[in-house]
Amino acid sequence: MGKKPEISTSNFKSDLFDNFTDIILFIDLKGRVLYANKAVNKYGFKESDLIGESTYKLVVKKHVLQLTKEMLDLAKGKPTHGSVEIIAPKGNFFMEYKSRPIKKNGKVIALQTILRDITEQKNAEKLLKQKLLFENILNELSMSFIDYDKELVDDVINKALETIGNYFHADRSYIFSVSGKFMSNTHEWCRKGVKPEINNLKNINLKKELPWFNKQILKLKPFVVESVAKLPSEAKLEKKHFQLQKIKSLITIPLTENNELKGFIGLDIVESETKIDKKVKDEISTISGLFNNFLRKNRIGKKLIESEEKLRTTVESISDAFFTLNQDLRFTYFNKKSEELLNKKSKDILGKQIFNEVFKEAKGSIFEEKYTYALKNNKLVTFEIFFGKKPYINWYDVRVYPSKEGISVYFTITTERKKAEEDLRESEEKLKDIFESAPVLMTISKVDGTIINVNNSCKSMLGYTKKEFLDLGWTKLSHPDDLKRIAVELKEKQLKGDSIINFVNRYKHKNGSYRTLEWQTTHAGKYIYAAAVDITEKKLSEEALKESESKLLKSQEIGLIGTWKLDIVNDILEWTEQNYKIFGVKQGASLNLSSFLATIHPDDKEYVAKKWTEGLKSGVYNLEHRIIVKGKVKWVKEKAKILFDKKGKAINAIGITQDITEKKLFETKLIESENKFRTVYQKIPVPYQSLDSNGDLLDVNPAWLNILGYKKQDVIGKNFSEFVSSDKLNDFKSNFSNFKKTGTACDILFSMKQKNGEHILVEYNGTAEYDENGVFQRTHCIFQDITSRELSKKKLKESEEKFKTLVNKVSDIIYSYDINGNIIFVSDNIGKYGYRVKEVLGKPLSNFVHPDDLKSVMKDFEMLWKTGKVTTTEFRLKLKNGKYIFAEESGQLIYENNKPVKVVGVIRDITERKQAEEELIVSEEQLMEAQEVASIGSWSFDVKTAQPIWSEQLFKIFGIDPKKGELNYKEHKKYIHPKDWNLFNDSVANTTKTGVGYNIEIRLVQPSGNIVWVNARCKTKKEKGVVVKLIGTTQDITDKKLAEEKLKESEEQFRNMIDTVPGVVYKCDMNWTFSFASFAFKEVTGFPVSDVINNKVRSYVSLMFEDDVTRITPVLNKALKKKDKYFFSEYKLKTKTGDIKWVRDSVRIVYNKNGVAKGYEGVLSDITNIKTAEGELRKEKEFSENILKALPEGMDIVDENLNILYMNEFFLNIFGKKAIGKKCYNLYKDNKKQCGDCPLKKPIKLGERRSIITTGVAGNRTYEINHVGMNLKGKKVIMEIFRDITDQKEAENLLEASEKKYKTIIEHSDDMFYIHDTNHKLSYVNPLSKRVFGYTPEEMMVKWTTLTTKNPINDEGLKLTVKALKTGVIQKPYILEFKKKNGEIFWAEIDEAPIKNSSGKIIGIAGALRDVTHRKKSDEALKRRTEELEKFHTYAINRELQMIKLKEEIKRLKKKQ
Repeated sequence: MGKKPEISTSNFKSDLFDNFTDIILFIDLKGRVLYANKAVNKYGFKESDLIGESTYKLVVKKHVLQLTKEMLDLAKGKPTHGSVEIIAPKGNFFMEYKSRPIKKNGKVIALQTILRDITEQKNAEKLLKQKLLFENILNELSMSFIDYDKELVDDVINKALETIGNYFHADRSYIFSVSGKFMSNTHEWCRKGVKPEINNLKNINLKKELPWFNKQILKLKPFVVESVAKLPSEAKLEKKHFQLQKIKSLITIPLTENNELKGFIGLDIVESETKIDKKVKDEISTISGLFNNFLRKNRIGKKLIESEEKLRTTVESISDAFFTLNQDLRFTYFNKKSEELLNKKSKDILGKQIFNEVFKEAKGSIFEEKYTYALKNNKLVTFEIFFGKKPYINWYDVRVYPSKEGISVYFTITTERKKAEEDLRESEEKLKDIFESAPVLMTISKVDGTIINVNNSCKSMLGYTKKEFLDLGWTKLSHPDDLKRIAVELKEKQLKGDSIINFVNRYKHKNGSYRTLEWQTTHAGKYIYAAAVDITEKKLSEEALKESESKLLKSQEIGLIGTWKLDIVNDILEWTEQNYKIFGVKQGASLNLSSFLATIHPDDKEYVAKKWTEGLKSGVYNLEHRIIVKGKVKWVKEKAKILFDKKGKAINAIGITQDITEKKLFETKLIESENKFRTVYQKIPVPYQSLDSNGDLLDVNPAWLNILGYKKQDVIGKNFSEFVSSDKLNDFKSNFSNFKKTGTACDILFSMKQKNGEHILVEYNGTAEYDENGVFQRTHCIFQDITSRELSKKKLKESEEKFKTLVNKVSDIIYSYDINGNIIFVSDNIGKYGYRVKEVLGKPLSNFVHPDDLKSVMKDFEMLWKTGKVTTTEFRLKLKNGKYIFAEESGQLIYENNKPVKVVGVIRDITERKQAEEELIVSEEQLMEAQEVASIGSWSFDVKTAQPIWSEQLFKIFGIDPKKGELNYKEHKKYIHPKDWNLFNDSVANTTKTGVGYNIEIRLVQPSGNIVWVNARCKTKKEKGVVVKLIGTTQDITDKKLAEEKLKESEEQFRNMIDTVPGVVYKCDMNWTFSFASFAFKEVTGFPVSDVINNKVRSYVSLMFEDDVTRITPVLNKALKKKDKYFFSEYKLKTKTGDIKWVRDSVRIVYNKNGVAKGYEGVLSDITNIKTAEGELRKEKEFSENILKALPEGMDIVDENLNILYMNEFFLNIFGKKAIGKKCYNLYKDNKKQCGDCPLKKPIKLGERRSIITTGVAGNRTYEINHVGMNLKGKKVIMEIFRDITDQKEAENLLEASEKKYKTIIEHSDDMFYIHDTNHKLSYVNPLSKRVFGYTPEEMMVKWTTLTTKNPINDEGLKLTVKALKTGVIQKPYILEFKKKNGEIFWAEIDEAPIKNSSGKIIGIAGALRDVTHRKKSDEALKRRTEELEKFHTYAINRELQMIKLKEEIKRLKKKQ
């Protein structure tokens, strides 16, 4: 039976207590309720339910420590008082309490507590504080929006965003502008540590990218997303968009103008999801009204300035000369182009009569006649005329536009164009003659492929006459196998927008054979120009070369093997493509032995030099070493055969280089990983032990030994009980038995014996390890010495801010009216409109509205009461003096008990804004008139918002319906001609970067397909030296361009044809002096065409070698004597750089009417590659065979039936020549059928690669085998590359087993282990991170310093870590203060040690982190309690002495009675 309580609850029961409205509780010294009066019913409790309940469970968590402390005070006899938040069935309530101890015989036996409900008082204080703060925010924003520097608008907005962001505890606040279907982030404020997003949120298509968000924002109501994670399924795009920005919750408030969406304000919370109540929504809506008015006012001011600027820009950007005359033909405007062309200054002629005072030379001319006609008849007049009087002798193209003010005249001087027409006609004749006589096949076709012209070479090249060729067409002439391929190639290249397309095709000769022709085509306008040369012989050589190289390239690619050849005598090093890749050297760079040696790792240079010297003697060079490639280290394996001359001197070396970096890195990674965990185990000063099922010690680490003072040989194998204090042996046995069953041990306390006989108190944590059948194997435990630990507790001081209402300082009128429309509140500043407050209160709002506006105002107010939607209404407000001003009202409905009771709003004066809008309308009308006359559209582009603004005329030029809205920058690409896009894009980029405008001519493609030529101009606007706006014009110049293009078309046809020829088309006189050479001349010879035309010194013959001239001259003379039309020869040319090129010359000899030769026309084809192909082929074959022999790995080629067709020398040395022809599975594994894991069971495609790792090959070795499908002499075969990885696999297995051991120990620990690099970035944490920090190990891969608080104690810890990294010496344990994922602060003790790599370099820190928060708090509480008990003990003794005296006094008095 238990001991009876020292106090009975019946002692406290009383009708008086039950009648109390305050709660009365009697509580025992363990905090359990002994009695509760009926007042608890009010909060949902029953008295019986509370009896025996712990009071700690009745309060919110943050008050538990407070109660614990006060229980100690009460136990000492001290009364206490304070406030606390309790948890009741009907909710949480704030209570003020008073507690006093109840004593019996001088001893405290229970506690009495009286609780009084102060919830309403607390809530009222909170609401008042919030209200005052909100009013302060409103005043701050209003003042900043009224008094600001117009040049610092962005600063004002950003400061306002910071203000509301801090007020609403947001992590990010921002403004977006909306134009049509696009939105852009224009301003943003972010809390420290939160990533800005403004640069990532430009020009977003709302309908496509955020359709759900678009629907919400178009409702023009504020909306809230309290949980991004819980967005509906139709908002999946928005969910992804928000989560990329790490947004958990958000608020969005639309910004409107005339019920049209102009943008929105937003607030993001990224730390955690947040519940957003209606009060917050209402406050944000009120603030949005201030923003809306400010932004609208600023927007209209900018528009007015821009409109005026556009008007000036439009007139000055007209590319033609332009002037205006009034009805008397007097100048009213004279633009800069007119000043330039007519040499007159605007200031000198404005107001003067054109023919009588300024241009007297033109009086009585056709100019006067046409201008007068246009003016009198109000008709457009255009004419082109040559004016022959000085100083104005020129051709003029003139357009005259009449208007009610007079006429506008546009003119251009066309003299140069007229001259160009004449030059073009002469050029056309010359090029036509070259076309017909060129010795290459040349054609002109329509886009659909119909050939409309072909030159005479169709006879010499393919045997057909012109008529035969045209009748047959491309389809019948082309090889059937080439038709489909060429069609696909042409289509792909056309889609890419390629203007010049090259392709090779076979064509049928009239004699039935096929010739291979190389074509170069150009698509220009309506036609396709093509020229071809016969490359049949060249193709045959190339095919042979490709087949030879195929085997080598595949083997090199698979094995990451490059090959090389060193001419030792001349010090010339040659590399294959793969070798250049391995060494990171630009392909084609000249190389020698020194350039190779320069890449070697400094630590390996001596070793490589030694091996090379040995190789020069033995003929064998074989080693592994490191190289430096672009600052990074690579491992390579090199093997070479060194060749000697007859005298034994080394002359050449042929070798291979294999990239083995991946293999080496893997080996290093395994070793370092194992070393890291070994370091954690061995060096971290956290004691570790492992026990078997009997409790015998299997393993301990150095920290265990250091703390207890033993040597390892003294403890291994002994039972753990030998080290436990005798009074704790039974605890150990029961705990150990339970440990083996449950698998965990948490916070187990033991007293352990040190070798010196002393005892220490330790706290154990650990996990058990089981085998795959669940049988216990061993424990993994760590402990910490908790004998002497001290913690200090910080006290948090809170102070409340005092707020003053500043409503009357706001410039706008703040007012409120009731459900009947009567004004019930107005701010004192109504006085600026002539009224006193008492004159307004109680009056209907309608009394102050202009009669013409009353209907629309009342309609908006009714809508507000009906929907609750925040409204913005414009109307004319009546002043006390009877005058009216333009005003804007923003109202918000206020609710009480879920019912609307009043409207609170703001009225602001917008008279200045309205006047600006009127000015804007007038300015834009003037702009539209000027643009329509000149066919000029204007635009502006705000760099910050990425929003364009277009004039009406610009929509017409683009052929776009204005209702669809302006194009964003990306959409321009759809309308700008593909060939002009780069010019436009580069011009815009340069302007944005440098601030220098552009003036370009480009083509637009309208939706109808029409091509429009435009003159596009742009200038910039800067603020603080940065481009903030682009302003420009676009003028339709199609008519002008079409006229120019028509002149060029004929000449261009033949020039395009000539430049298409894959070679040099030329024309010479009989002395070989050039009179014409095509564009390709420079490509072949290096000389610009301008250097040789009509240059007798640099004639054709001067480019030839003397021996070729001597050889060819007699043959040419013989052809001239025989009157031959054609002459063909091959010879060498000297290029400008001194190089030698082989050419084939196809010459047509030109004769005059009398049969006398007058010159030569021909085509030069570069045949250098063909001439060198045979020599290259021989070299490549020899080189390839030597490389395949030198490969350090096995390689074979098998057919589709797995018969071995080829083996390299490495495998032939192992298997012998008899292996050729055998089945691969029979040879390598002695199998009678295909291997079960063979990747070739399914057919392999050409170029496809498959790999497998298999064992049992050639003596039970492990190989990695790569298979590649390839074409060999027209048949599909499979190349197999064998890499022996037996040793590597064995090493990997050993390292993985070692790493697993140490990792298991660490990951079963109850301390959080970690590893970080020298930059303090974590690279490993054990799974305990989730429990300690709330983060997964993946989330913990950050700098550990980002997880700490700003407590100065953390700086001391960081210094110790830095010192350990610098010195390599283990530092003493230290304390850090951290912040968990949920924001909770905790203390941790850190033990750590530096980690070194195999070279002894410090590469990081391995450490253990132990949460000691509870320990700090417990020790502090224990210390306080000890002090309190000591005081109480003193008090109790004194009290007992008093009682003794009292009893003696009572006895004495009784005796007297």
